[in-house]
Amino acid sequence: MIVVADTSPLNYLILIPEVVRRELDHDGASPQVRAWIANPPSWLEVRSDQLEESIADLDAGESAAILLAEQQVGRHECSFEDRPPSAG
Repeated sequence: MIVVADTSPLNYLILIPEVVRRELDHDGASPQVRAWIANPPSWLEVRSDQLEESIADLDAGESAAILLAEQQVGRHECSFEDRPPSAG
């Protein structure tokens, strides 16, 4: 998969859960991705997983990322896939 983005998401992409780091280092990841995560940039911070169970229809990495986002900014402040934060 190729992702093209302006700087907006990159300015704030600083926290990932450990399970996502493992996904990036998995044998199925491209050599470029594995090399990148082996020497991550200084703005990337890997946090320990706090996931006790997955969110329905999401894999462990997606569930852990959502939980981490909610812990950092609060459940009602999160925005996913260009959707605005949920109301109250």
